[in-house]
Amino acid sequence: MHPTLHAAPFTAGGWLFEMKLDGFRALARRRDADVELLSRTGRSMGNEFPEIVAALERIPGAWALDAELVVPDERGHPSFERTRRRGVVRRRHSIITAAAETPAALCVFDVLIVNGRDVRALPLAERKARLRELVEDKSGLQLVSSLEAHGEALFDQAVKLDIEGIVAKRLDAPYSAGRQLAWLKIKNRNYSRQEALGFRHKAG
Repeated sequence: MHPTLHAAPFTAGGWLFEMKLDGFRALARRRDADVELLSRTGRSMGNEFPEIVAALERIPGAWALDAELVVPDERGHPSFERTRRRGVVRRRHSIITAAAETPAALCVFDVLIVNGRDVRALPLAERKARLRELVEDKSGLQLVSSLEAHGEALFDQAVKLDIEGIVAKRLDAPYSAGRQLAWLKIKNRNYSRQEALGFRHKAG
């Protein structure tokens, strides 16, 4: 499920708002004994991020999680460049060193399967409740915090913290594949990575 770009933040009942984290979109799942960590295109990322796989192995049962894989910077903010550098390391010794020196975090924001049951048809509010029962904030795993209704306030905070933006999600929406209007992304045009890449918004 992917958000549609929206021009401006808003405040509205029936919506939930989350920070938009700058990392790798990831699907984490366990169907049998093995844990898989997959990229948006279906590529396995487990070898490159063994500390995340180890954290996921503590979750019992069969499950599937939607998340953002990030490597924080010195401020504790997601750094796309650090995440990218971790993702291209291939030598086993270098991977272990990188995992110790610049550990990643899997920021989980949705659940698709719980105890072997497909829950995508449930509304987001119910999926969030199931997710909180399944995943705890521990080393390597973080539940993405959210705020109901007050999207403009959260967007102001994202700008102050130099975060990529926010995502708005309808509380009554099921989880559906593809780009959806039930999820909206609102970008912080002053975000520093956009500036570094030449995407800074210029008035006029």
